[in-house]
Amino acid sequence: MSLIVDFEIVESRGLTIILSLVSSDFSLMSLYFCEDYQLLMIMSVIYGFSNFIFGPPTAALITDLVPKEKRVTAFAMLRLAINAGFAAGSMVAGLIFAYSPLLIFVGDAVTTLSFAVLAFF
Repeated sequence: MSLIVDFEIVESRGLTIILSLVSSDFSLMSLYFCEDYQLLMIMSVIYGFSNFIFGPPTAALITDLVPKEKRVTAFAMLRLAINAGFAAGSMVAGLIFAYSPLLIFVGDAVTTLSFAVLAFF
C-alpha cells in the first residue's frame, strides 16, 4: 500500500501545532508575572485557548500519516503519553513547588519550546 501525503496539508497542520506550542508557552509564562486580577483572567483564557489548539491538528496529522490498520494504536499511544504526562507532571510540580514556584513555569516553558523546535524540524 502506498501512502500519498499532501505535504501542504501536513505543513499547515505542523505550523498550527508550532503556533499552539509557542503561544501557550508565552501565555503561561505571563501568568506567573500577572499582578492584576483582570489581566490574570484574560491571560488564563488565552493560555487555555492556545494550549488546546494543539489537539485537532495533531489528530488530523495522525490520521493522515498513520496507515488505517495502525490508527487505533497510534491514538492509544498519544492518549497514553498525555495521561502519563498529566499524572507525572502533577507529582513533579508538587515537588518543584516546594523549592520554587517559578521553576514550574520555567520548566514548562523550556519543555514546551523544546517540543516546538522538535516539531519545526
